[in-house]
Amino acid sequence: MRNHYFIFIALTLCLFCSCQKKSTEHLLSEAENIITTRLDSANNILDKISHPEQLTGIQQAEYCRMKAICASNITMEWAFWLIFLTILH
Repeated sequence: MRNHYFIFIALTLCLFCSCQKKSTEHLLSEAENIITTRLDSANNILDKISHPEQLTGIQQAEYCRMKAICASNITMEWAFWLIFLTILH
């Protein structure tokens, strides 16, 4: 009887881990698809990944690349608006 509990817990953990991996892959894919058109939305999707430091090597590289794109472009937008508003005053 004890073995049945162990097997049930092991299967549950495997199922949870595989679902988590697909979820992370789905979030990365979704962010990649919209990063060129909707930068803020892509950044919000990337923020939903709870522990990016635990991603696989390739996933972590993609995550960092997209976060860098989001950060640089958002900073450029803020700089543009800051200059624009300064000129208006």
